[in-house]
Amino acid sequence: MKNNKKIFSSVNIGDLGLRNRIIRSGCFEGMAFNGEVTGELIEHHKKVAAGETAMTTVAYCAVSFDGRAFDQELWMRDEIVPGLKTLTDTVHKQGAAASIQLNHCGFFSDRKVIGEKPVGASKKYCAYRMSWCEEMTGKQITQKIDDFGHAASLAKRAGFSDPDQNEP
Repeated sequence: MKNNKKIFSSVNIGDLGLRNRIIRSGCFEGMAFNGEVTGELIEHHKKVAAGETAMTTVAYCAVSFDGRAFDQELWMRDEIVPGLKTLTDTVHKQGAAASIQLNHCGFFSDRKVIGEKPVGASKKYCAYRMSWCEEMTGKQITQKIDDFGHAASLAKRAGFSDPDQNEP
């Protein structure tokens, strides 16, 4: 058996210090009812962090309402920052870092969740939803770029992967 000590040694990724090299990737939790942080979501990531994972990733956080694929998926807006801050503070208290998977589901967005026809980079059929999306206009593409930037600034405000919070 190979020596596996390296996986348990601390490491820096840029300015971010991690206690080991174990990172939980973004896996859809289905615990963000109505697009909001729940106690169940916080507890889930607390347990991951308490299990000695170096960083946990909150999954499926749409950068805008129209990018949601599921009702149990977060969507980034000012109102959820306090809940996200509670989540990141909880994870940091366990000695782990927290990251967030920001996305826009595009053609995979659910018309029933977003209340309108989804948009994507091009007109495309989604076999899972059995529906077509609309091709985005230049204005819509610019808006999505802005949505990603705004979501990233909110995530930073909420305490995601703040290098000052974590040192190996």
